[in-house]
Amino acid sequence: MRRILLLSMVLLVALAPSTAMAQGSGEDDGAGFTLRIDADFTLDAGESAGTVVVIAGDAVIDGSVRDLVVINGNALVTGRVRQQVTVVRGTLTVARSGDVDDVVLVRSEMVREAGSAVRGEIQEKDTAWLYPGAAIVLGLIFVGGAIVIAIVTGLGFARFGGRQLGEAAASMTAKPGQSVGFAIAVLVGGPVVAALAIATVIGIPVGLTILLVAVPALLLLGAVVAASWLGLLILGRLDAKDRPVRPVAATLLGLAIMLAVMLVPGLGFLAAMLFALWGMGALVYRVVVGAPVDSAPVKASDAAPPPPSPDAAS
Repeated sequence: MRRILLLSMVLLVALAPSTAMAQGSGEDDGAGFTLRIDADFTLDAGESAGTVVVIAGDAVIDGSVRDLVVINGNALVTGRVRQQVTVVRGTLTVARSGDVDDVVLVRSEMVREAGSAVRGEIQEKDTAWLYPGAAIVLGLIFVGGAIVIAIVTGLGFARFGGRQLGEAAASMTAKPGQSVGFAIAVLVGGPVVAALAIATVIGIPVGLTILLVAVPALLLLGAVVAASWLGLLILGRLDAKDRPVRPVAATLLGLAIMLAVMLVPGLGFLAAMLFALWGMGALVYRVVVGAPVDSAPVKASDAAPPPPSPDAAS
């Protein structure tokens, strides 16, 4: 159990930055993403990358990148930046062989050597949150925060509500139709109820709470339920007699696998979201119905025999 728990934690820690470090290849590849924090980055000549973000470090681009963002560091471009280079509080140097398109400088300066090419517009800004690269940084913060929240929620649910979590996870396969039905009901009914509340004006706080708090919270808990189901299934402990009281290791293992699925280009994120919706439906079904899915009516053959009648005793 300790090995499984340790392995799951390692996978989660390793996969979290991987959401921002999956590099692509090819001149037209724009899906790759590389992140460096408190470290320098060098792209050798002949190599290609998508978006490169360097925070508190320097970047040297001898190859070709789609976008380059450097915050609190310097950038040296001797190769090619195909779309935009953004430097915040640093110096951008475009060497003689350097070729860039648009340039955004936020409290930064640029040095252009003779023969260098700047094909696009050069913008100089004083406000850090108005540059296009800020969307990338905010996206990283959002993704990282979401991963941390999912881990903390999963640990808390498994630790303090392990029995309920296990029963909800079991409902995904024991009651698949009901689980999907409740998921659709929440996904459709939640926004409808919120819209009706907002339409009354006085119910705007209630409607916004449903849209911005209740539905996302249910989806997060649904992801935890789905992760627990996946982990318990892999570990062979989904049955009630084998299920742990606190499925911490199974939940962490499932979260690591779901995060890995989200990294798959194309349908990975959609598959993880559908899986979370399925888990959300199972959780709502478990709360509404109340009875554990593992309980079954007692068979007549298993019932205790009736006490002997007085006549038989005599």
